[in-house]
Amino acid sequence: MSEALFLQALEICQQVFGVNHPNTISVKQNLENLEAQKSDSRKVKNNTNNSWWEKFLGLLK
Repeated sequence: MSEALFLQALEICQQVFGVNHPNTISVKQNLENLEAQKSDSRKVKNNTNNSWWEKFLGLLK
């Protein structure tokens, strides 16, 4: 949901202010930060799942 709002805000800022305006750049950076956080969250989740799976497999040996 927040990603959709950032995308909408970015589109509006680009139309109103232009691509090089500080407000547009700020919204773009916020969107990039959100995407980076989502990516980091996925990595942590995958590592947690892998760790659990590796422990489970270790019990089977």
